[in-house]
This record gives sequence, C-alpha cells and structure tokens, in this order.
Amino acid sequence: MASLSKSERLKDHVLIQDIFAGNNKRVGKYPLLLLCQICTKSNQSGIQILFSVSKKKFNRAVDRNAIKRRMREAFRQVKVDFINQIPANTSVSLAVIYTGKEIASVSQLIQSYKNCYGVFAEWLHETA
Repeated sequence: MASLSKSERLKDHVLIQDIFAGNNKRVGKYPLLLLCQICTKSNQSGIQILFSVSKKKFNRAVDRNAIKRRMREAFRQVKVDFINQIPANTSVSLAVIYTGKEIASVSQLIQSYKNCYGVFAEWLHETA
C-alpha cells in the first residue's frame, strides 16, 4: 500500500512562499486546484506535497481536517502515477487546494486527481 511519508510533506516556508508567489503551473479540476512547481532548492528528488482547505468556506476545524484526510487518502491511491512522471534528479513541489463548497467523497477526489494527472504529466515533459 502506498504511504505518504514525512519527507514527502511540503513544510519548508521558503518553498511554500515560492509556490504561492508566482512561477507555477495551475491545474484546476473541481473540487481540487493543484499548484505545481519544479523545485531547484531541494536536495532530494521526488515530490513534496501540501494540502490546504479554506477556513472561509469551512469554518469548523473538524470539517477542514476531514477534507484534508480524504485528500491525503485519495492522493496516496494515485501517488504512483504522479511519481512515475517525475524525471530522475528532479523535485516537484505540489500544493493541493480544496475549492469545493461541500465535503467530497474519496472517490470524487480520486477522480479529480486523475483528471489533473494528464495536465500535470504534460507540463512536466514540457519543462523538463
């Protein structure tokens, strides 16, 4: 079973600011928005990911945490497809933002990731 290890979580404040500041690829397939950026500052290859849910749309922390748990679970199931597209010695920072208005099921999130996958793979081959 695929897991999401601690080293795959995006926690570096500089990288987070970079991904939200500008030069990134935006892939939006409802209810998810993916912000992708090739990371030059990281010394490891692979993928680092951040999950975010708006406090404005979901006031209760219980709801935000439930959505993030579902987003992580859905990503674990499609992670192999994303990682296989990343060239060797390349690190990709990925921020996943939930844009829906209601809590989506894991199967809906998996389908959304799969819809984003094609655009993500195309972008990686253009930039690499």
